[in-house]
Amino acid sequence: MGVAVIGSGPAGYFCARALIDRGLEVTLLDAGETLGTARASIVERLSATPREHWDRADLAVITATRSGPLWRVPRKLAFGSDYVYGRGRAHSPLVAPAGGPQPTFAKGGYSTVWGAAVLPAADEDLSGWPFGRAVLVPYYERVLREVPLSGADDALAAHFPIHRSGVTEVDPGPQGRAFLAGLRAAERRLEGAGVTAGRARLAVAGSGPARGDCTSCGLCLSGCPFGAIYATAPALDRIARAGRLRYQGQTIVREVIEDASGVTVQACDSSSGRAHEPQRFERVFLGAGAIGSTRIVMQSLRMYEQAVTLLDSQKFLLPFLLARPPVGDLDGQHSVLAAAFLELRDPARSPHWVHIQVSPLNPLVLGHLARALPEGVLRALRPRLARLMIGWGGLHSAHSGRIEASLAAAVPVPILRLRSSRSSDARRTAAHAARRLKRLAPDLGARVLSSCLVLDAVGGGGHVGGSLPMAANPRHRLQSDRLGRLPPWRRIHVVDAAIFPSLPATTLALTIMANAYRIGAETPLD
Repeated sequence: MGVAVIGSGPAGYFCARALIDRGLEVTLLDAGETLGTARASIVERLSATPREHWDRADLAVITATRSGPLWRVPRKLAFGSDYVYGRGRAHSPLVAPAGGPQPTFAKGGYSTVWGAAVLPAADEDLSGWPFGRAVLVPYYERVLREVPLSGADDALAAHFPIHRSGVTEVDPGPQGRAFLAGLRAAERRLEGAGVTAGRARLAVAGSGPARGDCTSCGLCLSGCPFGAIYATAPALDRIARAGRLRYQGQTIVREVIEDASGVTVQACDSSSGRAHEPQRFERVFLGAGAIGSTRIVMQSLRMYEQAVTLLDSQKFLLPFLLARPPVGDLDGQHSVLAAAFLELRDPARSPHWVHIQVSPLNPLVLGHLARALPEGVLRALRPRLARLMIGWGGLHSAHSGRIEASLAAAVPVPILRLRSSRSSDARRTAAHAARRLKRLAPDLGARVLSSCLVLDAVGGGGHVGGSLPMAANPRHRLQSDRLGRLPPWRRIHVVDAAIFPSLPATTLALTIMANAYRIGAETPLD
């Protein structure tokens, strides 16, 4: 019968990789939504054309952004499309607050549109987990043998090891270079103040002549036409073409049913909603994303009108103003992904880290400002824009809001309802971090505009999970064991962030990948 993996994002893909590495026959079931044909054609043209000959009309299409008020964190699109965000699908009806959490049905999941930041979790941030970081180390190493890594072996490594030999570099541009130079000069003073800083670690192929290397084209936050930013969909296609995996797209899994000899998967076609013939597998691994996997579990267990709590690693924006204009052409060729990571910890207040990744001025922010501010105000600000950098921060789930999920037994398809619950501690924790950095402005070489701090909506950053938390000895219906199995099941494993007992602030994707690979590698087979 083989085994099935549900979902093609970071969790689903790396669980499938582990199972394939063990010699198993794997079928991957996936909604598999992709970029529309017109935009995909533009991306293909750009990737085959020298930058100086790119068509302005093409660029306008794929760099489009959505309008919104100044106080709302702008959302990244994939080449101008919001197809990655899974609202409005008839096959999976959803009621959720504006700007809040939502599932994805994209092939590659949120790796299709992420900011590529990767950092392992610290032991301090794995509160409630049935194991510490040491268990994940070999799986971080395995993942990073496949995922490219740019960055540096610097002060960050003391608390957040690199877990691979050698890293590449991408050009962070004049602003990024100036900011990093200030951090290096003040490294000891920052450490003494509880701030660990260094070059951003990104899942990006370094600058070079090979196909797929970073060309510093500056389109990072719209989408890389050269594929330098790691995503799981291209990797999935490669192993499927090699015959190592059977990929089944346009598939929406409704429920999974376990019996003594295996698991039955009930699914439907994502376009027509027509039910598929039930499929049988020896084991099933759910990696449909925290919201998607939670929905499948709730429907499989007939948990209607019952509240299930999802955790969030809440996000915030914090602007920085360089002390002096950087030297160099801001419109030249360079990366606009994060240039630096700032990791803050104040043990007297909390054991958990606060993560801030600082990025150069970029088209996403410029477009947001242009739409949100009157033209006269924007014109007055232009002299300072050369010094403006943007910090995108994250909080541990202990300091973030919560999301309540419930499933209504509607006909023909149950409706998933998500309701956000704010935490006053989120703003306090983000503001405390901003004030600490503001006092360190001379060492940072930049003013911290703490009065401009913007807290994102609960779940808005997409880093949610914890609905089915792992425990050493599960005692609750919705607690899973170390292999992601709920008490009713032995052959069904949840492998994504839904099983995280808590969510680190210091990026999430790398830990999702490593833990999913761990479950795929450690699950006993019978």
